[in-house]
Amino acid sequence: SLGKWPIGVNDARGFLLSRLFAIYCSQAIDLMLGGWDFEVIDTWLDEAGFPRAFETMDESGLDVCLAIFPQVLQQLHIDPMPCLALQQLVRQKALGKKTGLGFYTYDKQGRKTGVNRSVLHLFHSNVRTVPSSSSLSSSSSTAAAVASEEQRGEESHKRDIVDYCVLAIVNSAASCLGGVARAD
Repeated sequence: SLGKWPIGVNDARGFLLSRLFAIYCSQAIDLMLGGWDFEVIDTWLDEAGFPRAFETMDESGLDVCLAIFPQVLQQLHIDPMPCLALQQLVRQKALGKKTGLGFYTYDKQGRKTGVNRSVLHLFHSNVRTVPSSSSLSSSSSTAAAVASEEQRGEESHKRDIVDYCVLAIVNSAASCLGGVARAD
């Protein structure tokens, strides 16, 4: 009656949504560690119709994300570098919406009031909103595959950023289904 149906997934630790959320957000953090401004990543994901990764982590609580992400990433043999980034924020009591400070800033009613620019400076000494390929090459993953802005326009970068986050969860969801997707 809800218009939904159950799906069978392979046996794995955790919930399917937690797994996909951890992968999606770790991809976004990976891009940030590679030189992208997290607000740009969130904006582009939102414009493409997907959740704002950093804002969603703030909403969930960075401490909660830090409790979930390492287990998921370890199980999938994914580089845990995004967890180290979250760990630095949690140590500084930047837990997201509940403390008023995370990737974004929030007022006492929990409304977003701005961007926490100190996050950018915590991870980068010279943040750019459209990084060059050399700044992405320091990233721990295939985020380095994005070409320089001299060769490509903003729309192309936007597509690559969205694909980088979304295709990772598509691949993970497909592996959860064991290669067989069907609705009975």
